[in-house]
Amino acid sequence: MTSRQGRLGFLILMVAVGLPAGLAGPARACINGVEEKVDTRVQVVAAAERDLARGAPQAALKRLDPGPHVACSHPASPKFCALVGGDRWNPALRRRWALATAVATLRMDTGAAERIAQHLTYLQGMYGESPYIQARLAEALALVQGSKPRALELLADLEQRDVMPDAGGYALLASLRRASGDAPGADRALARCRKMAGKHDVCSGTPSS
Repeated sequence: MTSRQGRLGFLILMVAVGLPAGLAGPARACINGVEEKVDTRVQVVAAAERDLARGAPQAALKRLDPGPHVACSHPASPKFCALVGGDRWNPALRRRWALATAVATLRMDTGAAERIAQHLTYLQGMYGESPYIQARLAEALALVQGSKPRALELLADLEQRDVMPDAGGYALLASLRRASGDAPGADRALARCRKMAGKHDVCSGTPSS
């Protein structure tokens, strides 16, 4: 068998088992450095998302900065916002990076909550329906004076549709309900929080106001 025939047979085998031929060997990094760089960025943002999930926003922000993020020229509306940085990146990766940056910033600097709420509203428009962004928007609004009722409304909607993305959303819902005098509703949310978390530490520290 000639080397060309051997290569052809190898490609056919890769297709048969469902592995793209371009990913078959380690030579990819040498042949296409741009793709390898993009893969590295995907790994970075995935690691940052894991940092956020484990309650380490500072580590997440350290990974993500500098990188694509939302910037707004006026606080009145998300229509004054845009993604900045990473202009030549894959659009989905760019949005994902900007979202993780917004969440990490919120959790590092609660004083930026109103600004981050605007960023998240803008990202929600880009993503369309996203329970995760809705929960994070509620998280930001809960820190903005006069916006707790809206935060409660957003989380209650997720609960009603049974699409709450994480235990932290239920924990915040419980906190907001307790602050509003809805003790039974708060207890229900805490029960869901504990069931989703699989352990009590994420939910037991929920503030009562």
